[in-house]
Amino acid sequence: MRMKKWTIALVLAIGLVYVTGGWAAEEKWPTRPITVVIPFKAGGGTDLSIRAIKGGMERFLGVPIAVVNMEGAGGAVAMRHVFNQPKDGYTLLGWTTGFYAMPATGLSDFTNRDYRMVAQTALGIATFNTAMNSPLKTMDDLIKKMREESIPIAVEYVGGPWYQGLALFANKIGARKFVSVSQGGGYPSAVAAMKGETLVGMSDIGESINLIKEKRLRALAVMDTKPYKIEGLPDIPPITQFVPDISEKVLVAIKGSRGLCYHKDVPEKYISKMVEAAKFAVEKDPEFMDILQKRGWIAARVYGKEADEQAEIGTRVVSWLLYDLG
Repeated sequence: MRMKKWTIALVLAIGLVYVTGGWAAEEKWPTRPITVVIPFKAGGGTDLSIRAIKGGMERFLGVPIAVVNMEGAGGAVAMRHVFNQPKDGYTLLGWTTGFYAMPATGLSDFTNRDYRMVAQTALGIATFNTAMNSPLKTMDDLIKKMREESIPIAVEYVGGPWYQGLALFANKIGARKFVSVSQGGGYPSAVAAMKGETLVGMSDIGESINLIKEKRLRALAVMDTKPYKIEGLPDIPPITQFVPDISEKVLVAIKGSRGLCYHKDVPEKYISKMVEAAKFAVEKDPEFMDILQKRGWIAARVYGKEADEQAEIGTRVVSWLLYDLG
């Protein structure tokens, strides 16, 4: 009888060691480098914002994070690539509010429901840019020009957040159909305008701010309700100064938020750990906040399930917006 009790106790002890060993192994995750796939060219807002946050996340997780740019089809190529990777938590997608437009534009069969949000980290504001030697000196000049003729305007891609802002603006002023020239990112769009390849280039303020400060690019307006201030330069007027009836709700929906997401089937324990890492980087990493301030971005600070809910709402708002705009 004593031998039987001793045997049972030994089996239970071994089982406890095995289970706690399993917990310990889980706690060590991740144990190798993590990859974040950016769906656009290097130098754009999504790329820069992810590179800004990765340092703090690396310190929290204790492993390197590799950033890989994989452009194509407005982000659909990268979305499919990440979707097809093992669901082990080692591959994330660099996310943008441009994905809200996927169902309406048909660029991809994927929607926000195919992914789980880790975090929205950086928020940008769409900006209308033109070259310093452009005949367009003010937003009123652009409005007049767009009402008279169809002009080439650089955008990140058709359906993206800056394209959405442009389409909304054109509709509100009764402009003729413009020619959108996809550049694969907001920064390349700003550069296209700077070089005179297009008359106007749409970007977010963080993608064009250095060119504006260097006086190589003129910002005509921002898609916001208040002026944007850059030290030493005139304020950039808000779009509502020219089109007062654009609702604040719509302006919020088309602002360019960037962040990270996983395939929906990645285990919750990995998603939770990555949420903690993103929160640490956003809330406690001074380097991240310094980069945001220099770029003119705002910390979004939306994580996990709350970010999932916002993505669902944003997709509905943008889908209806694009439907109304035709």
